[in-house]
Amino acid sequence: MIKAIENRFLVSALLLLKHAFEELWLSQNFKDELVAGLGDASGVLQQAFLMYYFGRAKITPGQLGEMLNDLPLPIRDTVMSTYDMIYDKGRKEERARAQRLIEQERAKAYAEKLRSALEFKKMGIPIADIAKGLQLSVEEVEKL
Repeated sequence: MIKAIENRFLVSALLLLKHAFEELWLSQNFKDELVAGLGDASGVLQQAFLMYYFGRAKITPGQLGEMLNDLPLPIRDTVMSTYDMIYDKGRKEERARAQRLIEQERAKAYAEKLRSALEFKKMGIPIADIAKGLQLSVEEVEKL
């Protein structure tokens, strides 16, 4: 019944939603749905369709490369530009996550230095020696 709809993009989008949790169906019908649906859609709809499809279907870069060879050139270009955009976004998110982890580790290391400085201060070690040994300022050690 879905195939009876005249708008090929709408048909592909509905089929994608219907089979959204069927990875095998999504992988097996990837090329057919792209050819059928992307030809009738604007650039924004094409990208949204592809982003959703890539998010649902677990298609590896190798599988994508094999599938692209059989696609018409305009659709191939759209697929690749969208894939590159998703890939770049993922890399940026990964770098941001790594930066957050680095900052957390630095904060932990600094807190550990302060704990050590406090213990040394309680032991009566001169503040200047504590600061020098732990690479802290004299003011940081005095505040403890």
